[in-house]
Parts: sequence; structure tokens; C-alpha cells
Amino acid sequence: MRMLAFVSFLALMLAGCNSSEKQMLEAVRSKLKDPDSAKFTQLDMKATSDGTMEVLCGMLNAKNSYGGYIGARSFTATKSKREEGVFVNMDESADCAKARQIAETVTQNRGKR
Repeated sequence: MRMLAFVSFLALMLAGCNSSEKQMLEAVRSKLKDPDSAKFTQLDMKATSDGTMEVLCGMLNAKNSYGGYIGARSFTATKSKREEGVFVNMDESADCAKARQIAETVTQNRGKR
């Protein structure tokens, strides 16, 4: 019964997400010891000015290997529409403004080639 409630909650939470955001959240979950325990808050997704990259920022709380929640921590996930995969940063350097600036720089440099 608890599992059904969790799955229902997860489905409702993701219903408002677009497919790119879902893919990025799944990439973040895949880096965790207990992916099902992930609780996301303060999600903010923005595309680069040319629309070829997206950066998702937010806060994440999840269980560690001892089963206790680690407390809310920031994360960034960056996805290119041209390439496969998602770059995930969950350490202390997970800075949303820097991630967006890097994505903009990458897209601008692509245009110069």
C-alpha cells in the first residue's frame, strides 16, 4: 500500500514536468544510493539563449547508505539537445548561476566553430 502511494505521488509530481526535465531528474536519481528516496524542491529549469542546452537547478534531499536523510543540498543538471546524456553536479560547487553561465559559454563557442 505504501509503495502504491509513493508511486502515485511520484507520478503526480512528474506530471507537471516536461520530458527533458524528467530525463534530468532521472539522471540525478541514478547518482544516489537510494534513488526512490529523492525529494526535489525549488526546481528551476532554463534553456540557453539559443535553446540548445538546458540547465535544471534545485534542492535535493535523499537517504544515505545508513538510511538517514542527508538534508537538502543543491544540485545542477545540464543537458544538451544535440548530444546524449546529462551532466549532474551534486557537490558543494553545484552553483546554478555558474552552471547556466558555462552552458551559455559553450553554446556561444559552438557558433564560432
